[in-house]
Amino acid sequence: MKILSALDTLRDSGNRAAHPEEYSPGTLDFPSMAAKGLQLARELLEHLNWLRTGRSATPKYEVIEPTLHIQRDLSYKAIFEEDAQSRYTLGVYFKENADREKSDYGLHRFDDGYGAAGMLSREAIDQAMHWFKCAAESDHPGAQYEYGAYLFRLKDNPDGTISRRYDRGRGERYIWWACNAGHADAQAMMGDFFFNGTEHLDSDYERAREHYQEAAEQSHPRALAQLGRMHEHGLGGPKDLKKAFECSLRAAESGFPQAQYHLYALHRQGDAFVGEHSTALHWLTAAAGQRHPDAMMALAGLIEDKKVANRSFADAQHFYEQCINTPHLRVRALYAYANLVATHSEDLLELESARHCISQCAEEIQTNPQYHFSLSGCNRINSVLLNKQAAAMSREFPNFRFQFGAAEPAQRALDYTGPKVGRNDPCPCGKGSKYKHCCMR
Repeated sequence: MKILSALDTLRDSGNRAAHPEEYSPGTLDFPSMAAKGLQLARELLEHLNWLRTGRSATPKYEVIEPTLHIQRDLSYKAIFEEDAQSRYTLGVYFKENADREKSDYGLHRFDDGYGAAGMLSREAIDQAMHWFKCAAESDHPGAQYEYGAYLFRLKDNPDGTISRRYDRGRGERYIWWACNAGHADAQAMMGDFFFNGTEHLDSDYERAREHYQEAAEQSHPRALAQLGRMHEHGLGGPKDLKKAFECSLRAAESGFPQAQYHLYALHRQGDAFVGEHSTALHWLTAAAGQRHPDAMMALAGLIEDKKVANRSFADAQHFYEQCINTPHLRVRALYAYANLVATHSEDLLELESARHCISQCAEEIQTNPQYHFSLSGCNRINSVLLNKQAAAMSREFPNFRFQFGAAEPAQRALDYTGPKVGRNDPCPCGKGSKYKHCCMR
């Protein structure tokens, strides 16, 4: 079991390091992962030596830190020997530098999001793409993928003066060559091309499924998750819930948050293989811990309904706050946050923040017809918050008298015209509370 645990940890860390773009920023601690991985790798080598020789004596080995000499040797091979692997390694080195120097401050080029001329991130990304291009021309699959992915993601100038369509087409060709060479990232990306369609390729679910399957055979986490969804909905082939669960489970075990949330969603549907609620909750909590927005929203609702042990309303409040900047969850998160504060908080600052949120919620509902039935709930929450705010001010400043005006309606409430909702049924606003405790007039 110890060996299997070590292998699982190495696989998990390897997937995270190979596909950092699939995980939420700030959730990956690469130095700790590398240190733990080196320790486990040495333990596995010692175990393999024991299996081969029958001796428990530790073999002699040493860990060599990167030195200037090694970097010079790498550069010599890349330049004078035209070694493709050395060129690819230099590309990786410069791209990591570019990503590290990239920040939210300063001028960025619109086409690739890196810094403007003269900035360190600009120089590093240009160097990286130079070496990736050189290695790609020597048929190095990893370099073909990196260079192709960069080209494919280039954007047109907003004013229309520069089109990157030709570059994106070149990028697709490089990805295709890497895919044919068996590169898992390229296979998954070709799956994306055929799943969504591109400027040069039509959507084709059957071919998308084939490429996802190729990448999944190499344990590519996102390909496994996508393949699971295709099996679930019968896209590009027959519907197969068992295979959908198996693919999602493998991706979830690799630490992929989208798959972890998908296992919880399958459990809620009641037609998959995550039978125990505790198991489903485990995957939901794991996904929320990696800041997957839908998982945080769902977990917050469970916490608010007191269905998660050892979690407080403050935890639910924090999750709702995290979801406010997610476009497809924004209205629900604003409403849920304000309602939670109105129900459980007496803190003056939180009450003021909640009033701001419910005001924003009501404004955005006006342009989002699917939530119009929640306007009456916005009015109710706004009124509760105003009364609580007045009481809090009186407690805070007992020697003063405060006169608050009547709570102004958030917006004119529209009649809910959908199917009849029972008092104890889930509220149609989607927050998860009972109708009588939420938007019922």
